[in-house]
Amino acid sequence: MATPWVLLHRTVRFIDGTTSAASTAAATGGVPSPAEAMAAMKPEAAIAEPPEVSYLSMLRQTPSRNTGGIHSGEISSTDEGLAVLYTGTYRPGNGGFSGAGCYLVYDACTGSVARITRLPDHSPLSSSAINGLGRSAAILRVEELWSSESFRGMALPQITPTCPVLSALEEDVVYAALNDVEDVEDVDEFGDVTGCFPELKASYVVRLDMVRNKVLSFTKSSTDDLDWLRPSLLASELSAYVQGPKDPTGAC
Repeated sequence: MATPWVLLHRTVRFIDGTTSAASTAAATGGVPSPAEAMAAMKPEAAIAEPPEVSYLSMLRQTPSRNTGGIHSGEISSTDEGLAVLYTGTYRPGNGGFSGAGCYLVYDACTGSVARITRLPDHSPLSSSAINGLGRSAAILRVEELWSSESFRGMALPQITPTCPVLSALEEDVVYAALNDVEDVEDVDEFGDVTGCFPELKASYVVRLDMVRNKVLSFTKSSTDDLDWLRPSLLASELSAYVQGPKDPTGAC
């Protein structure tokens, strides 16, 4: 059975895949532009049941130098089986500074990627968006959460939750990230402390019942990926289309 919705990480990594397209380009004497190289990438989705986090990656089909030094993208939004992402520093309506990169649309139903014409620099669209799902609202104080029986029973660290995401199916349920960070001293060759830097010891995603002030479940991962210091997640139905179309006739 397909996962109906997921907690999708907005960051999309570009990783090395095959080089068949590069060989074809070399044989014909042509080198793809960065936008063409990114549009030729093959999507790869890692789907997991919430509160586990799902990821979308792109496999390069040409050498990484062909993508113009761009190594990642950011998902702007999803709608059913489609995901829109910006690559590089490109953001529409960014005050006249569009940056390097382009607009890509991933179609989970067909497993394809398409390049979309960039919006004019004077477009009034904002580069940020407010995302929300759910039918009710509740306020939960952090101190009340920390002192709750469920929180203490699961031995979770007393860390302020970040990146709240409303469940797409469960009323009054919110998912949030807890990042266990330690400041580590930076010591030079003479043994002198020259400063400190954050070290991510572990990352948690908790599933919270906002009305009952209860931790329903959580996942923990040991990671040193500092992107988790500012996690960016969204609720998406993309998973239902990655694992097969909803329509029994085969149409997305």
